[in-house]
Amino acid sequence: MDLNTLDKPQLIEKIKHLQAQLEEQQSVHYSHEFFASFIKHIPIPVAILKKVSLPNQKTRFVYQFVNSAVAKLNNKSINQHLGHALQDVLENETVAADIHASFDEVIETQEISIREINVPIEGTLGRLIEYHFPIKQDGKVISVGAALVDITKLTQALTEAETANKAKSIFLSQMSHEIRTPMNAIMGFAQLLIMQSKQSELSDKQMQCLHHIQNSGEQLLHIIDDLLDLSRIEAGKINVDIQDVNLSTLVQDAVSSMKNIANNRDISIIFQDKTQFLHVVRADKVRLTQVILNLLSNAIKYNKPAGTITLFTQQLPQQKLRISVQDYGLGMSESQQRNIFKPFERLGHENGPIPGCGIGLLICKKIMHALKGDINFGSEKGHGSRFWIDIPLSNTDSVEIIPHETKNKKTILRAENNILYVEDNPQDMMLMEMLVEKSLTDFNLLLAPNAELGLELAQTYNPKVILLDIRLPGLDGLQLLKTLKSLPNLKDCPIIAITADAPPKDIQIGMAAGFYAYLTKPIDMNSLVSTILKASASQP
Repeated sequence: MDLNTLDKPQLIEKIKHLQAQLEEQQSVHYSHEFFASFIKHIPIPVAILKKVSLPNQKTRFVYQFVNSAVAKLNNKSINQHLGHALQDVLENETVAADIHASFDEVIETQEISIREINVPIEGTLGRLIEYHFPIKQDGKVISVGAALVDITKLTQALTEAETANKAKSIFLSQMSHEIRTPMNAIMGFAQLLIMQSKQSELSDKQMQCLHHIQNSGEQLLHIIDDLLDLSRIEAGKINVDIQDVNLSTLVQDAVSSMKNIANNRDISIIFQDKTQFLHVVRADKVRLTQVILNLLSNAIKYNKPAGTITLFTQQLPQQKLRISVQDYGLGMSESQQRNIFKPFERLGHENGPIPGCGIGLLICKKIMHALKGDINFGSEKGHGSRFWIDIPLSNTDSVEIIPHETKNKKTILRAENNILYVEDNPQDMMLMEMLVEKSLTDFNLLLAPNAELGLELAQTYNPKVILLDIRLPGLDGLQLLKTLKSLPNLKDCPIIAITADAPPKDIQIGMAAGFYAYLTKPIDMNSLVSTILKASASQP
């Protein structure tokens, strides 16, 4: 193009176009130079080879590029590689033929090849991961790239770790036997003395000492069992028999077995809604029970005296069920939460009165992984913790196939027959459970120990009647009443106050706020039943 024929605007536009082309070429050159320099100096061996066919000769792969790491590996200079065939550089026909075959496969399939190989490195046998990958231009493979990653030290470390782990397992097994033998005598004689206490002249103080011996022995055996269990799991020897498991029966049995321990600390274990557990899950019954018991045990140990533990479930996508254990105890700081699944982590209670060795949750995590499930938690310092496990549901899961203690199962499963009781006193909760089971068999009871959970349950289940304590931790009953009445689906729900606030002024304030009825403690059970039935009948 003759620039002299262009007018001034055309000439300016042409100059701008040429300038843009120059900048683009400079950018491409810079990128090429940058990546070439980067690959040349990284400590990972990288090479590019091209397949060459010569007349009357076998096909060969010739080096087009090598970095300094390749030169060091083969003990030859970069120039001794470039332009030379693979066989000539390696000077080992067997190894060269094997790599040649891998390159041919990469060209044919146009896919990356990854394999582990043994290569002599500085007089010793090294373990490498070898990557062969196609290099394309215009959709056609023009060369083959090769990269090597040295995993010799990693392989050695894994071998040493496996050897150490095996030695640890043998040691723990032998120590278990050596400890259990004298413990059998200690605990056995202690039990005999306790059994014969009626015929003996042991004082109350001596009996107390015997119980301390027995309890301490049991704690020591639990620690030994946990250590052995962890050792077996880490060695990959955990055996699980996954089958259909009746979750309701399993969880209720676990709660029953923990009742005495909970009662000793005046802690109540309650079900938010027992019908939530009417499911069939896929699990190993023994191992799932072990996990539930561990979560319940922790919720008891790290709870506040006279505290509460709430159990509830939530259905998840992909045919899974979440089982939650909520306590309102000590809770955890952020630093404690980061270490919760680490072995021997006691959350700062290493020297305190809370028993255990800090590996229970780690065992639970490994068990849940083996059961194709998961475990996680949420916690707030001073406000308690919630641990949950996600477990696969059976394809046969149906509430109808699980037997339940309630006489009128079909009625209980109707959402409109729910009664929600928001109360923080465990004894009052238990009393209400017994009353509903005996006198309100057409209803299902939902329990919430605080206003926040009560609000969540009310929005989820749309109960027919709500029973509400006034003095609740955090948000009080009157504030909760106002919030519930503001919700479109709950504004007409009858809400009955059940409280110890008995002065006439309090009753007047409560009724003016919108309570359907105001019952003061101690509650007359017959009056409560009739009030609930009347309130229920007032609903469409």
